[in-house]
Amino acid sequence: MKIDYATGVSLPNFQSFKIIESLFREELARLPTICSSLVKNIHDYLNIILLKIYHQTFDQEYPRLIQRLKEVIIGKIDAAEERTIERVQEILDMEKRLFTLSHEYMKTIRKMRETNNTNDRESSEPVIIPSSTQSLVKERNVSVNSNKIHYISTMFTPTTNQSVYTQDTNEVHAATDIQISLKAYSEIVQTRIIDIISQICYHQFITLCTLEVHKDMTMAISTSDLIRYMKEPYDRTVQRQNLKRSIKAYEEALKLGQEHL
Repeated sequence: MKIDYATGVSLPNFQSFKIIESLFREELARLPTICSSLVKNIHDYLNIILLKIYHQTFDQEYPRLIQRLKEVIIGKIDAAEERTIERVQEILDMEKRLFTLSHEYMKTIRKMRETNNTNDRESSEPVIIPSSTQSLVKERNVSVNSNKIHYISTMFTPTTNQSVYTQDTNEVHAATDIQISLKAYSEIVQTRIIDIISQICYHQFITLCTLEVHKDMTMAISTSDLIRYMKEPYDRTVQRQNLKRSIKAYEEALKLGQEHL
């Protein structure tokens, strides 16, 4: 609740939480499509593998039974996909609120600041400030260290709308600190999401689906239904009866011929 009460409140020499949050959400907005594609690929791959094993294992003598069990497998995989998408979406919703207790966050920030301070003493080449942070500073025709600004990711590139600033201004330091914080936090989130979503996919598709599908196949068909599914098809029954009559007729003809001889 304190975070909500503090919304819109800023202090001198402190980074704006709302700015960092809004910039981070631009990065986060790309993840739902990527995660959905991952889940879909796992679903399709597992569907192909399980059905291939199924057809290699079960006898094709009973087509109705084969079709019923196939539907059970497909339904199990589809249910796992739905649960996975729900869990993944829940994780992405939680990531909309910036949060971490990882010690790597401050360690990364300290390391990046040390690198910036070292580069400040070695170079003063011009640098382009991303348009996303231009609102933090006033336009000035001066220069800063090219290694000072760190972008959130390689995909988060600056636009053609550019401004240049002096490295001694408080505005530039504020913009640099925001970029450093965003990059450090994005690395934490990247590691966290990879681990969590991988674990969710394994739990739903392997533990609760692949390793449990045989139980669903066993319980999917009752004893009475099993007898009905395994009952010989009518066409085959007719063919078998006709074959029996033909064999019997040939046997009688053979017996009659032997008697005349």
